[in-house]
Amino acid sequence: MLNPLCVENQQMPVANTEVDPQQQLVDARFHYEASEWSNIYEQHGVTADIYRLRRDRALAMIEQVGFLDANTLEIGCGAGLLSVALAQRGCRVEATDRLDAMIHLTRDLAGKKGVSDRITARICDAHALPFPDDSFDTAIAVGVLPWLHSPEEALREIARVLRDGGHLVITVDNRWPLTLLFDPFCSPVTEPIRRWARKLLESLGLVKRRQKPRLRPYSTRQLDELLDRAGLQKISWTTIGFGPFVFLKCELMPDSIATYAHTKLQWLADRRVPFIRSTGIEYIALAEKRISVA
Repeated sequence: MLNPLCVENQQMPVANTEVDPQQQLVDARFHYEASEWSNIYEQHGVTADIYRLRRDRALAMIEQVGFLDANTLEIGCGAGLLSVALAQRGCRVEATDRLDAMIHLTRDLAGKKGVSDRITARICDAHALPFPDDSFDTAIAVGVLPWLHSPEEALREIARVLRDGGHLVITVDNRWPLTLLFDPFCSPVTEPIRRWARKLLESLGLVKRRQKPRLRPYSTRQLDELLDRAGLQKISWTTIGFGPFVFLKCELMPDSIATYAHTKLQWLADRRVPFIRSTGIEYIALAEKRISVA
């Protein structure tokens, strides 16, 4: 894990000047790692395989609702890889991110791929989108919600700018992934004990307070409830990603075996095998904005 504190004195243009302390840490991390996101789909290993699968499943959901020639909003566009893929499929994309570095990468990639005329990239905050109501047919937020300091506020904003009947594709880190369930250092089962122990050690001055951003995982039920409160109705979902398996924060198997295990478990999840279907490391949902009743 890269240390975001090593960039705390660098300039990081963001959407506004009043930033939640947790959001500052998140911004610092992604500013420092910005260039790494340009080639995330070309890397090797099970983790890169899962990133590619997440992208492909998100695109498939957009294709599922038939909005390939539509006004599309991407929240947290990063290096622009998904925005460009959408533009290549015919979408008109408004690509947004909090960080200026990500916006520059998105514009550069759009130019290289010849889709600059279909992508507009701008800095903005997911909690306060600068668009009128009912502006978009579809929205997509991949890998964004777990890093936001106010996910409910962000989802209300996304729902506001979607037209009635518009669709959102969203992903979160699953709170109950099979790969972490049996690791006492990572499992959600032992999380309350770990949190209590850390607070005790911090109060005694034996460990320093955390100075890195926290990713907030969600159970499938938690995300469904957030969507419902924002006026969005889930219409399909899946979980993906079964690797690498860890114990005591150490990977248990070589990458080739981890990739094989991921492929086989994903095959079972796609066939909705009980338990396996809901324990991938990523939860992907397609939701529809409920039509307002005048």
